[in-house]
Amino acid sequence: MSYYPIRESASIEACATVRESIRSVFVGPIAIDEWFASPFPGTIGTPHGDGLQLEAGPTAPRFIGTALTVEEARWEPGTRFEHAIDLTALSDMDRLTMTWYPRWLCSPWDIGWFNLVLEEVAIPGIPPVVEVTPDFSQIGVPRVPMRMMLGGRIVGEPTLGSGAAFRLFNPCTSLTWCYVLNDLDQLVLALKCDSPFDVEASGRRYTVDSIELDPMQGAGAVEGMDRVEISGTRARQMAIVDAGFVGGSSCRADCDGDGNLTIFDFLCYQNLFASGDLAADFDGDRRLTIFDFLAFQNEFDAGCE
Repeated sequence: MSYYPIRESASIEACATVRESIRSVFVGPIAIDEWFASPFPGTIGTPHGDGLQLEAGPTAPRFIGTALTVEEARWEPGTRFEHAIDLTALSDMDRLTMTWYPRWLCSPWDIGWFNLVLEEVAIPGIPPVVEVTPDFSQIGVPRVPMRMMLGGRIVGEPTLGSGAAFRLFNPCTSLTWCYVLNDLDQLVLALKCDSPFDVEASGRRYTVDSIELDPMQGAGAVEGMDRVEISGTRARQMAIVDAGFVGGSSCRADCDGDGNLTIFDFLCYQNLFASGDLAADFDGDRRLTIFDFLAFQNEFDAGCE
């Protein structure tokens, strides 16, 4: 990978330890474990723990932000392109915008993106509410199907109309956003929290610990993620608490992820099934039945390559 150490420079420096992103040009990248961040003009980025602190510099325009990309990762079921955003600064900015740029394979979108806008809404008598407006129109999806999840179970499946928003009540301070290739080989944009929170969507209220937004793009749509861009309008500071790529295993029967198939994988799978976790849904019907046990056993017997 070659990059420009500063924006005003015409010379480049080499960094042979990473694979160059397909469409992104990173200027003066900041390394965060396997991630690379490129702050927007006027934004000062400082590594902080597993994340990145962003502040407005003296030449900052009306927003600050950064682009993030991952060094190299296999794109397979269970992998997550993940980051957690600290929402405590949301009240100090007009809005927070996150945009995902997948690497599309065969599609009519040369550079199609998913977009989310977060804004804080003041409602008298209750703590601040976060309003989230998804926009998948760039890939031809005007309506956004959602899955409300609690403890691995689906508690609701509303569909947002074009331009509609949903509201988060009492979410945790750091919401984690994941771009996921699920076990059905479909793309899902998800948010999760350490503790349950309330969501209002399409006129109904739900208690959840995660939400899945389905772009309705199936197997073979993408080969990975080019970058995520995060920006705050009129923001002075913003924190990306944690950033990282969580890799899945191409061998689903290796439930405990140790690279070997043992009795502990059976115990791991039984625990997932007993807790109602849809990671145990091996036949892909979104329900947990005896057929999932049979599918797991078949994959276990077939072994891992």
